[in-house]
Amino acid sequence: MNRFDVVVIGTGTAGNLVATRCAKAGMRVAIVDDRPFGGTCAMRGCTPKKVLVGTATLAHNIGSLSAKGIFAEDTPRWDAVRAFKDTFTSPVPEARHRLYDEAGIEAFEGTAIFSGADAVVVDGQRLATEYAVIASGAEPMSLGIPGEELLTTSDAFFDLSSIPSRLVCVGGGYISFEFAHIAARMGAEVTILHRGATVLRGFERRVISRLVEATRDAGIAVELSSPVTEVSQTEDGLSVVASTPTGERTYPCDCALHGGGRVPRIGALSLPAAGIDATSRGVLVNDYLQSVSALSCYAAGDAVAGSPPLKTVAELEGSVVADNIIKGNHRTMDYSVVPSVLFSIPEVASVGMTSAQIAGHPAGAYLRETDMSDYFSTRYLGSRHAFAVLVIEKGTERILGAHLMAPRAGEMANLFALAIRCRATSRDLQDIPWGFPTATSDVRYLV
Repeated sequence: MNRFDVVVIGTGTAGNLVATRCAKAGMRVAIVDDRPFGGTCAMRGCTPKKVLVGTATLAHNIGSLSAKGIFAEDTPRWDAVRAFKDTFTSPVPEARHRLYDEAGIEAFEGTAIFSGADAVVVDGQRLATEYAVIASGAEPMSLGIPGEELLTTSDAFFDLSSIPSRLVCVGGGYISFEFAHIAARMGAEVTILHRGATVLRGFERRVISRLVEATRDAGIAVELSSPVTEVSQTEDGLSVVASTPTGERTYPCDCALHGGGRVPRIGALSLPAAGIDATSRGVLVNDYLQSVSALSCYAAGDAVAGSPPLKTVAELEGSVVADNIIKGNHRTMDYSVVPSVLFSIPEVASVGMTSAQIAGHPAGAYLRETDMSDYFSTRYLGSRHAFAVLVIEKGTERILGAHLMAPRAGEMANLFALAIRCRATSRDLQDIPWGFPTATSDVRYLV
């Protein structure tokens, strides 16, 4: 029987950080994963997606500037883009194995199943442990519709042999919008089918309405209040049936993408055997990211109930868990300032208070909306869509929230996150002679 101080389930951002930090502190550590080592961000999420988005954005800019006679319009080669993406993802599993060998971490490939709060079993091997850390990531949620097994997941989309000529995205969340914009810039005819009247919950509504306009302007059909009721195989592809406001409608396509959301990947872990309380949203934890019901177990990343499914959040949570295991519970997570970026074209980014939250702010707040479509930072790329909404505290003029749709919205949101954390005011940002012309130099005009 193997005995460890810490067993970590998952080799993604959070799990990797916990394992390496604990090993460096002199603990005996094991790490387990039933998928290629590296986790979602490095293998199936942020990194490969951003490579594809980078190519698609370049194609978008070239296409926009072609209208001005600057370029001859062209479409990226999917096989070359995919091969370029592989240069980022393919080396990761071997690199992780090498890292664990050098750090003295024992790595196990297989499914971890709890046999109690103090042990997990991996392919028949029992790993006894003082602490267990659940950092097992997320997976596509079940949609409960006939034929959903025919949907292509975002993981699988990265490895398609060719870009589909007709793509239907089922759901109106992150995955659908990001992959819709990628595919459209690579020549696909794309439709997004969403069951609700609004898409991308959690983002500022005023910005998202502009994104829907920009998405439709890119030739992507966005069908709202159109829940998908069935997916079936046909002789020349797939058939997606949706109940639209005008009646049932069939959408023939070559590929149907699962964009209906993701849930914590904890179903196979046998959490009840360890006495670990969890819901469909993830493991229930206290302020120290410790299981509320099994104090020797912690969770980090997508496995945590209610945690923002972001790489940077997972990294901080991993750091908190590692410190609490090594030194005893003393550190908690601060989720008050968490920038979030949607890699559509243009990008959408959000941080801090939204307009829907103003009513609950004791000092009062107001909105400052700016159409940025005529800004240099938008026009020189040939873009036509850019918009910003700031939430500002009355009296102090302190920045409380920033919500942007622009070519480099993510970079701007990071700056606003710092402003919110440091309690900066509009005047503080106006008085900085920002390097110009840059995306962040637009900040002084927005505030």
